[in-house]
Amino acid sequence: MAIINVAMASAWWKSFHLLMGKSVPKNWPGLGRPTGHLLLACQSQREMQKVFEQLGSGDTRPPADVVEAVLRVIRHFQSPDQTSQPSVPSWLEEWRTELMEAGEEVAEPIHHWQKKSGHSSEHLARSCRRFYHRTPTDILNQVRIERAKMLLGSTEEKVISIGLACGFWNLANFYRNFAARTGMTPKEWRQRGAATVPLASNP
Repeated sequence: MAIINVAMASAWWKSFHLLMGKSVPKNWPGLGRPTGHLLLACQSQREMQKVFEQLGSGDTRPPADVVEAVLRVIRHFQSPDQTSQPSVPSWLEEWRTELMEAGEEVAEPIHHWQKKSGHSSEHLARSCRRFYHRTPTDILNQVRIERAKMLLGSTEEKVISIGLACGFWNLANFYRNFAARTGMTPKEWRQRGAATVPLASNP
């Protein structure tokens, strides 16, 4: 059995608790700690975002709506044949974890992160494509965008300053990467007052 942690709004939890009744303790969302992160493809991110937006952030939702939404989300975390999937090497998972928790260090160029893996850039690229179906640069840029989203929502720094601080060498490059992963510009994200909550699972 695979246990999947997905961050959700409090209104969702109220609906889920209403559906499950006393079989689920009210403090259940705070029990335990996430064990990893899953880097989703851009299309999956957009589809999941639509699910979240459809549910909205209002009062308690009908239980059926919540169940349908959760089932749609879970599909993005399922492998067609998980039993046949090789295990991710520990060095690669450690590399990805360090990258995702890097903070300001995400601004470092890709060769900095290639060196941190302890393997050649070719071996790192092959491993990322095999196990994550993404290139190291794509993974790095996704982490950069997540940090940019956090800074846009929690600071008043200029957009260009945030882009540079996250490793994008000019404004056009920042806008292009941001729009490709969020469907909106950094300014639009900030105007919406958006905030990110990491999906916790096995990005």
